[in-house]
Amino acid sequence: MKDYLENFSDVKVCLYDDLRKDPIKLVQDIFGFLGVDDNFVPANIGEKYNVSGVPKSKSLHRFLRTDNAVMAMFLPIIRTVFPKRTRDVIKNRIRQANLKRMEMKPETRMCLKEVYRDDILKLQNLIKRDLSHWLK
Repeated sequence: MKDYLENFSDVKVCLYDDLRKDPIKLVQDIFGFLGVDDNFVPANIGEKYNVSGVPKSKSLHRFLRTDNAVMAMFLPIIRTVFPKRTRDVIKNRIRQANLKRMEMKPETRMCLKEVYRDDILKLQNLIKRDLSHWLK
């Protein structure tokens, strides 16, 4: 990070914390930094993409991800009833409902905090933001 700040005159550092806290504010801040209309608000700003997890049902997961005879049989009917956007939303919601989040073990989290403690403190000083909550 330090090399970027030393070699480029305009660098914007954004934290995932800010995206989670107020995505519209962050997007408008980025737009302002880029010199584009910062009043524009993307329509689907709350939609999550590429959410990971472990499938609750591996069979359902496989069924949704691969070509199969059942889908091949019903796909022409589904295409006439539902527009592509609606089909994609439904499929995505079923996939998301079938995923369970993996939680990091507390001892792993503590170990990582110690491993990255110095880097977090350096970043905190470099970007002049309080990141102490990352170490709690």
